[in-house]
Amino acid sequence: MQEEISRILEGRREEIERHVGAGLLTVTSVSVDRNLETAVVYYSWTAPLSDLADVPIVERDAIETAHPESVEGANGFGDKLQQILKILGSEISRELARRVRIRRLPKISFSYDNSLASADRVYRILNKLSQKE
Repeated sequence: MQEEISRILEGRREEIERHVGAGLLTVTSVSVDRNLETAVVYYSWTAPLSDLADVPIVERDAIETAHPESVEGANGFGDKLQQILKILGSEISRELARRVRIRRLPKISFSYDNSLASADRVYRILNKLSQKE
């Protein structure tokens, strides 16, 4: 299911980018409940550095690794992205029904996966500490 949702979103990339700007949207995992009633699609979003050109360098590290819904310095792209994904949810479900044979199609919701951002943040901290030694 994760692969198919990723393919569907890739097919909608231009539409998504029209609303939130360029970036890399990655489906990191999909969690489906036991009854196949709901599926939570976890995603990450990476904005290109060119979108951060007007942001002071001190703030860039925080923006690059922050939860997109909390980042206002990058045009509030997280709120826009979450809205677009919510709107596309029913269309993605219909497309998924055409591609995947399952007995019940779950209702899809989207949730930001901050594990990549957290890992990157830890890496940067460890890298800074090793440079001080």
